[in-house]
Amino acid sequence: MTNAELALLSLLTEAPRHGYELEQLIRERGMSNWTEISLSSIYFVLGKLVKKGMADASIQPGIEGRPNRKVFSITRDGFAALKQGVIKALRVPELGGQSFLIALSCQPLLTDAELDSALRARTQALTSLIEDISMNPASSDLRT
Repeated sequence: MTNAELALLSLLTEAPRHGYELEQLIRERGMSNWTEISLSSIYFVLGKLVKKGMADASIQPGIEGRPNRKVFSITRDGFAALKQGVIKALRVPELGGQSFLIALSCQPLLTDAELDSALRARTQALTSLIEDISMNPASSDLRT
């Protein structure tokens, strides 16, 4: 699951939303500083989520002469995939850490046991990485 998919699904867990509303939330919450999502990609990613069965789309009638809006909501499969993605992002260290930041913002979706397990696995993975680097400093170029 991409970081953009994680971010949008996490926002859809709060309430059904249309694309412009999602863009506003991303901007207001400063998520554009740590996610790879822009206004131009929001509808593209939402379309992918609908095709994958992770989100539903419905038409909401416009109010006071405004145009109709397509409103997106998370599905049961989408919620399950989001949870799996959050756990994986918490467990597995990655260069850049964007998915980790998204996962941290989603931690209320997890039980205490799931969060504890994921963070313990991350600690073990980071400890192993540190040991590997300590034993072989020549291969420690993490910028690639």
